[in-house]
Amino acid sequence: MKKLMVFFLALMVQSQIYAQIPASPKKPIKDTYFGMQVTDNYRWLEDTKDTVVKTWFKAQADYTNTLLDKIPGRDSLIKTFETSNLLKPYNINFVGKKGGRYFYKKTLPAENVGKLYYRVGENGKEILLYDPLPVGGKPILLIISYPVKMAKRSLSASLSAVRKLRRSTS
Repeated sequence: MKKLMVFFLALMVQSQIYAQIPASPKKPIKDTYFGMQVTDNYRWLEDTKDTVVKTWFKAQADYTNTLLDKIPGRDSLIKTFETSNLLKPYNINFVGKKGGRYFYKKTLPAENVGKLYYRVGENGKEILLYDPLPVGGKPILLIISYPVKMAKRSLSASLSAVRKLRRSTS
């Protein structure tokens, strides 16, 4: 573990020689909360429509990518992670139980989005309730949550419209 830490420290020191951290100027704004004055030096970064802020974020991203691109074996390591991730059969989360039925979101390794399933009992047959991938293959509404509070024979779910969906490895 110590060797790994020394390696990353040396890598960071070497990278500092080649890349300069973009400046993050302080522009103090003072607020008073419950009688206590609080100074926020970086609130100006919250205005993401401002061209100065956009330029700052772009510079930060470029700086970060410069550092990450210099990590030896990075592409190979990412490929190994991707290959390993495909070996697991699926990912299940948001499990809930109501009236002997188990509700869960299941995502296969090659999928970007999960589907909502249920089964009666722990070993019951898996039944698909909602698939966000229509015939065209692009999701329309993604499952955000589904509190298991059933009224008669219905289940409510929070869905979100998809603007842009991508799988990122860098």
